[in-house]
Amino acid sequence: MSGFVLHRRNAIVLSFLLLLLVLGCGKETTSKPEVDQAAPSLTSATGVDLQHVRALFNEAVQENSAETLSHYLIQETGGSGTLDVLSAVLLADGKTVSLETSSQSSITYSISVTGVMDRAGNAMGTQTVQFTGSSQPDTTDPVIAGTQPADGARGVDTTATVLVEFSEKMNRTSAELNFHLERATSGPSISGSFTWDANDTKMTFTPSAHLPNEARYLASMETGAMDAAGNNLASRHEWSFVTGNAGALSGNISYTGMPPFEAISIGVFRDPCLTENIANGTIAGPGHYSIDPVPQGTCYVGAFMDVNHSQQPEMGEPAGIHDANGDGRPDPITISAGQTRSGIDFELAYLFQLSTISGTVSKSPDVTQSDTTYVAFFTGDPSQGGGDPVDIKILPNGTGNYMSLPLEFSCYYAMCYMDVNHNQQLDFVNNMPAEPVGLYGQIVQGQAVFTPIFLIANTSGINMTLINFPGQTSPRLNPSGLDLHAISIP
Repeated sequence: MSGFVLHRRNAIVLSFLLLLLVLGCGKETTSKPEVDQAAPSLTSATGVDLQHVRALFNEAVQENSAETLSHYLIQETGGSGTLDVLSAVLLADGKTVSLETSSQSSITYSISVTGVMDRAGNAMGTQTVQFTGSSQPDTTDPVIAGTQPADGARGVDTTATVLVEFSEKMNRTSAELNFHLERATSGPSISGSFTWDANDTKMTFTPSAHLPNEARYLASMETGAMDAAGNNLASRHEWSFVTGNAGALSGNISYTGMPPFEAISIGVFRDPCLTENIANGTIAGPGHYSIDPVPQGTCYVGAFMDVNHSQQPEMGEPAGIHDANGDGRPDPITISAGQTRSGIDFELAYLFQLSTISGTVSKSPDVTQSDTTYVAFFTGDPSQGGGDPVDIKILPNGTGNYMSLPLEFSCYYAMCYMDVNHNQQLDFVNNMPAEPVGLYGQIVQGQAVFTPIFLIANTSGINMTLINFPGQTSPRLNPSGLDLHAISIP
């Protein structure tokens, strides 16, 4: 048995050495990728119509060099006449250049091209090919050769202009009237001004104001745009771009209720109460969704099925929140610049409906009174003003169970106090509560920090304990010297 083990170890060592040898040989024989040192070649030229020639190269070429007019010379073969090159536009394939010329004849021409560079920077020497000119009227539809920002561009500056490059000389007025730029989510077309290059092939749109940051924009050119000969744009062209360094999010929304399925509206919010909307999206029904852009930072996601097509959540419509930990509140999501946060999944498991808040009020050992306690519910944080309470419950013996009235979907804050002097107000001395108080939250260094209650269904377990607020001594009440403010009971 020991001999077998030794032989097996030798085999393993030998195999390991062979592997190292193979790997080592592989490293020694690995060659570096070849560097492109070949200049582009002019493959062919074609007379398209009376005023257009297409020049084709064997590889993608640089836009600036391909659109330099001095790089092209068109002469009559065997004669002294020439064609003027009025414009040169590199088309979307990167290899074809559309040349707009003076009027051609049905004769043979020679086109000489010099200095055009490929994407690696190799410049061609002079190359010449022949083509037959066309006497056909100009019926060539213009096309959009490129845009800046490009389709799908991100991180676009809010001061950016929008450049549209056409394949030939355009009718300025028609192109300007058929250009639109708008924010993807909503709103009218963005106003601005236009400028053109000398050849009327490049139109620049400058917005009248800076574009909002971290937003998606849709730009379009309609087919009403015409070239100088009156030919309409071949097809509608649309593209989009995103300003700033926003991110995106995506996920799946499910629904197990009864059909029919309707469109689902998705909202991204800055706050866990889903009130400060920062991005939106819509999908036709349950399934995959994506929202782009989404501003950087922490956000929360909720959605509803728009059954009555009002574009607003209504009572009885299915709703849901991204709540992976199942605590009944939206989970925070961190969005980073240029990144897509995926897997933000949830189900439309709730119905927009009136819901209640319930719980128990108890006393800490240092609270010995058993006077009437008022439980109040707010839609604003009481420590920040809060506004008037939307509902108040009365516990005659100071403690016990409570349940609010049915309340609309929102975030709520709950607190209670014992009305020791029976004046139906929470009394203060030197800005400190002078009666036992309780809150749904905690007291941090003498300050009340409320926890919001996200109410999308009946919510129980909102328990509070009456305490003597830190910093006060008993007895605290002096009816002749109280600073009365805060909650007034109707």
